[in-house]
Amino acid sequence: MKNFKKLLVLIFVCTLFLISCTKENVVNTEQNIDKPTIVHEEILTPLKNSDVFNIPKSQLYDLLITKLAEDYPIYFVEPDTGFVGTQVFKVPLDESKDYVIIPSSKKELWQDIRCKIEAHVDKIDENTTRVEIRAFYEGLYIVNTVKQWEIIKSNGRVENNILTSIELEIKH
Repeated sequence: MKNFKKLLVLIFVCTLFLISCTKENVVNTEQNIDKPTIVHEEILTPLKNSDVFNIPKSQLYDLLITKLAEDYPIYFVEPDTGFVGTQVFKVPLDESKDYVIIPSSKKELWQDIRCKIEAHVDKIDENTTRVEIRAFYEGLYIVNTVKQWEIIKSNGRVENNILTSIELEIKH
């Protein structure tokens, strides 16, 4: 009978402990519902990758090509459709943290990162044009002699920098 009483007390204490843990987790979960996601200890804010400019399509298209060619190797130019793209180029690993969101679980495994940029210029009316820029990143990581390229999400900085450069050029 003594053992049975000890067992009941132990079950009661464990139940109280589990209930208190559950309540604490529910409270913590409710408190964290609308908090921003933190990656690499900084709050991620969306950067723009498109904009509308009050200039003709041909002028914006030429300006876009000029700005891209300053820093990146141009691969294709299609004036009729408004598309332009770069060749795939290597991104130095030490600089990659400024341009991509690297999954923390694979941060130590990356061996190489490459990128290509594509943009599209679209006429809204005679003197209003929209441009959209996308940077596509891939990272090479090696696990147990298996090499694999994986898509990595852009943080929007390259796209935003190109748009800002175009905007500054138009203002001058």
